[in-house]
Amino acid sequence: MASLLELKQLSKKYGTATVVDNLDLTVQPGQIYAFLGPNGAGKTTTIRMMLGLVHPTGGQVWFQGQPLGDHPERIHAQVGSMVETPGFYPMLSGAENLHVFQRLHGDNDPARIKAVLELVDLTSTGKKPVGAYSLGMKQRLGIALAMLHRPQLLILDEPTNGLDPAGMSEVRNLLLRLKDEGFSIFISSHLLHEVEQIATHVGIINNGKLVKEGPLGVVLNSSEAQLELQSSQADRLSKFLAEWLPQHIPSGKLRQDGNVIHIASFSGDTEALNRAAQQADIPIGGIVHRQASLEQLFFQLTGAGVQQ
Repeated sequence: MASLLELKQLSKKYGTATVVDNLDLTVQPGQIYAFLGPNGAGKTTTIRMMLGLVHPTGGQVWFQGQPLGDHPERIHAQVGSMVETPGFYPMLSGAENLHVFQRLHGDNDPARIKAVLELVDLTSTGKKPVGAYSLGMKQRLGIALAMLHRPQLLILDEPTNGLDPAGMSEVRNLLLRLKDEGFSIFISSHLLHEVEQIATHVGIINNGKLVKEGPLGVVLNSSEAQLELQSSQADRLSKFLAEWLPQHIPSGKLRQDGNVIHIASFSGDTEALNRAAQQADIPIGGIVHRQASLEQLFFQLTGAGVQQ
């Protein structure tokens, strides 16, 4: 079976700056594929190339085993997208807005409008104008618009951006329902905790290069365990470890979060570390070994938020 979407050696340069660098990426049917990376890593540029909105400098986008090449319009009938905040007519209701977009594409199917509004749980809004919708409701209406033409793949760029916790929960539950309905979803996000709850597969991009890709569980299990140290004098412990770690465990990477110190890729002797801290008169209240979370793996691979 052909992959649903493939990027092969996809690249984009603006002048001398390489934004996307020979990117290889594969999305299979039935996946929720989370595309992750720091700000400026090349996520949105990649999505724009996938949709034919930006012309690649090199490489190709393939859809269902066929290269798009100079015919990006081939993807439009099979892919629904929401890039940035969707724009709607504020004085019209959600259903009326969807009807306008249907007519613009030469279609008139009230049953389909009803069906997508049910999928995104907006049937109860009635004639309420979109201008009175919450941001979360507008995002869900944007996803309904992306689904209006029955696409095989949804491409969503930061669909929970700017939402409060309730809005994030609404969109998260919606994406899980859509997967159960048979949709394949490609989602870019910087909210790693949200992504970890819904993604089946992840791809992590940094400086335009794909640094990790695979099923979420496999990717997390491939990362080295983390060591967490709790201390009432975490600032002192952090400074101590910044000197002690390079001498004993060169690969250990240090990050402080309040009273907790996280050490990535720790493969040393915890008892030796504890003794050294005690000799320096720095208390350690607890030591916990943990499998890396998606956030911790992200820090390891991209360097974001890491102190050494």
